[in-house]
Amino acid sequence: WAKFNLFASVLRAPDAGSWGLPLVIMALAASAVSLYYYLQVLKRVYVSKPLQTEHSQITPMRVSAIELLILTVIAFAVVLLGILPGALSSWIPLG
Repeated sequence: WAKFNLFASVLRAPDAGSWGLPLVIMALAASAVSLYYYLQVLKRVYVSKPLQTEHSQITPMRVSAIELLILTVIAFAVVLLGILPGALSSWIPLG
């Protein structure tokens, strides 16, 4: 969302001159490359099988109650702001 707003602002800026469109194209290309690497991490987490030997044993990670509360609040905020991005962008002063 932030990148979309940034790219749109650059394209709408009257003083961007002849550099606006090439900069947005380069930024989109860089975003596509970074997306590839982000997806590789998700692929390893959710698709690839874990490496195990016959002597290794996977034990669940222990999380305290306060850590679980903080993670839950952060996850809720991410979902809420993903659904209602205007809730945060209305707080940001423009100019």
